[in-house]
Amino acid sequence: MALLGDLEAFPIDDVLRHLGATGRTGCIAIEGGPAEVRLWLDHGRLVATDVPWVRAGVEAAETMFELLRCPAGSFTFSTDRPELPLGREGYAQDVEVVLAGAYLLLDEWYELLTVVPSLDHHIALRPRLDSPQVVLDAPSWRTLVAVGAGKSVAQLATALDVGELESLRRTRDLLALGVATLVDPMGSAHRGQTSPDR
Repeated sequence: MALLGDLEAFPIDDVLRHLGATGRTGCIAIEGGPAEVRLWLDHGRLVATDVPWVRAGVEAAETMFELLRCPAGSFTFSTDRPELPLGREGYAQDVEVVLAGAYLLLDEWYELLTVVPSLDHHIALRPRLDSPQVVLDAPSWRTLVAVGAGKSVAQLATALDVGELESLRRTRDLLALGVATLVDPMGSAHRGQTSPDR
């Protein structure tokens, strides 16, 4: 028996919660977003995902976080399960646990956007420091080198081979260290703040 619907009317987290609570086994196919997505369930547990724009091997919660950010499209759930893709299997996690982790990442995403307004903002090294010295750990140094003469937050993610969430985190950390500043897509300087006014 197949189930189908529109994600605007039936969000993917509600669909997963229902299928998990009823112990269903099958595959959810999602179309209409950036690329076709498939999620595999086994007796109500999430066992694998194939989300093309998410790197293989990331935690199930991070994959679900990416899906929650792309709410458009339609879904079909079928008990016919296509073969699991290599590198996308091995979760076998409770749906509620995965969703709880995804919601935490989504909260962090919105908090980061109060410091780094968009992935299109560019990061530029500051010509002068406010403090006499700055101590960098290894990840911060790698990020600083990747920034070089300037990159957008999205370009930084590609250069470091990390997700957009991690790129926002690293940009926030450089701003907090006082070694970088942001330039908005229109070319105006944006003052990065670790505790922005709300």
